[in-house]
Amino acid sequence: MKTIAQSIFIILCLSGKIFTSCADGDFGANPYDPNTPITVSQLPKVLSFTPTEGKEGDVITITGVNFTTATNVAFGGKGASSFEIIDDATIEAIVSSYGGTGAVAVTNHKGTRSLEGFLFIKEIDPTENPNLALNGYATGSAAISGSISNINDDNDKSWWQAAGNDNEWVKIDLGKMYSINTVVMTWDMNAAGTDCDLMISEDDVNYTTIYSIKNWDAVSNDGINKVSFDNANARYVKLANMKNSATPYNMTLFEVEIYNTPPAENLALQKIASASSNNAAAFNAVYGNTSFMWQAEGNDDEWFKVDLGKTYTINNVVIQWDAGAYAADCEILISQDDVEYTSVYSITGWDSATTEGVQDMSFDNVDARYVKALLKNGATPWRMTIKEFEVYKQW
Repeated sequence: MKTIAQSIFIILCLSGKIFTSCADGDFGANPYDPNTPITVSQLPKVLSFTPTEGKEGDVITITGVNFTTATNVAFGGKGASSFEIIDDATIEAIVSSYGGTGAVAVTNHKGTRSLEGFLFIKEIDPTENPNLALNGYATGSAAISGSISNINDDNDKSWWQAAGNDNEWVKIDLGKMYSINTVVMTWDMNAAGTDCDLMISEDDVNYTTIYSIKNWDAVSNDGINKVSFDNANARYVKLANMKNSATPYNMTLFEVEIYNTPPAENLALQKIASASSNNAAAFNAVYGNTSFMWQAEGNDDEWFKVDLGKTYTINNVVIQWDAGAYAADCEILISQDDVEYTSVYSITGWDSATTEGVQDMSFDNVDARYVKALLKNGATPWRMTIKEFEVYKQW
């Protein structure tokens, strides 16, 4: 009993001490001092923006906090063309021509904060063959520099650089289903993807590989890899399993373009043809049937010309030769008035055996009505013979 009584006494004493201490205000780490300053973050914070999509020149209203000292506003990593601080909670920013899809970011004297969800709309000029990747939403594996939104911004001076050099990927959501048949990749020639699988999907779940690239040489192709395939329906286009086996540098991609390229039209078909000499009529070479042909009187210093009827933009001439009666040297000239001619292509020492008699000559886009081939140095004793002379604008 004595022990119990002693315990109760000790507890009561301790309780009294606690109550006394509380009554005296002696508790906690420090007593409350109303003069102590409260620290508040000065970083900006983006709470919302409207509208949530925009094109070049559109005004986007951004709301948040700590905007008074703002120094920069960006859409998808691309700086606004200009902005106005309305007050500490409001900024009005104008979307630039190189705006991007992604986060709206505000930077002030303390740092940068952003909010995802902005869609940049790239205005596409009317064209016969628009780049469907513009306005698409790009994603990809980790980047060491640049931004993934750079790969479809219609600017081949901006880039995405992968964090690695193997098993990288990029993907573009076109926004809706399209029929596509061409993908063009523009790479840094010293840091290009030599290998990759071109894949497409309608739902971003099930993918089909439609083209595989192995040991591609960027230097000999000026960094431009154009891949054509049969028409396929796709909303998502992915370059997967990308690898650079040629150099130690991290893969650097400037642009990805996606097209539904229309079939090229032979602009010379059944147009007015003439030639330096005619053992067989010049018209036979633009008739559209290789069973008919133009044959010169000789096998040197001949020419063949076609009048397209009006001016077209062209970039390709194809001559289908009799493989045993062709010119080793050929120069392509173009004119709009049949008086002043300009050379756009020249080759010497051509061998028909390498292409089964088909001579395919490409050059930069030019405007022309008259297309003339100067034909020299017959490769055999036989009279020069053209089965078909074709003129195109290739996409």
